[in-house]
Amino acid sequence: MATPYPNVSDSFDSEKDNYNFYHSQLRIRIECAFGILCQRFGFLRKKASKNHTMSKIIALVSCLCRIHNFIIEQTGSTQVPPTTADDSLAMAFGGAVSLQTRHGESMDAPLQLLDGGHHFEDDAQRTIRRRRVPLRYGIDMLPRESMMEHVLLMGLRRPR
Repeated sequence: MATPYPNVSDSFDSEKDNYNFYHSQLRIRIECAFGILCQRFGFLRKKASKNHTMSKIIALVSCLCRIHNFIIEQTGSTQVPPTTADDSLAMAFGGAVSLQTRHGESMDAPLQLLDGGHHFEDDAQRTIRRRRVPLRYGIDMLPRESMMEHVLLMGLRRPR
């Protein structure tokens, strides 16, 4: 998982600030996409089973994205049908999070599940080990380092 650089101001380190900006833009798009999936597939609003590994969850979300895109291609519409009373009841008994509308937005989303990117705050001693990603040529990098390299190579800059 790639994380933003902490305590970066644009006057101190512009490369890290540029990275943080594009990291934020990606995160916003991912949250929007997940909100759409949660709206279409209500079971995503429930707690995942402890039996699911991270690779299974990634595969599930990838499959749901493909199914979502297939539905759009077949129907020609991006509209998600409203939740039925039976669906709402089943999700309520299953512990699902309700959909709510943010101020100024038109689409409902599971607000309790969004904006949860500060999950390392409960790990003050950094006991969670960060996995290094093997890249081409046998060089290992953290995901953040790999994304930072991409931002630099592409010459991406925060708009001013």
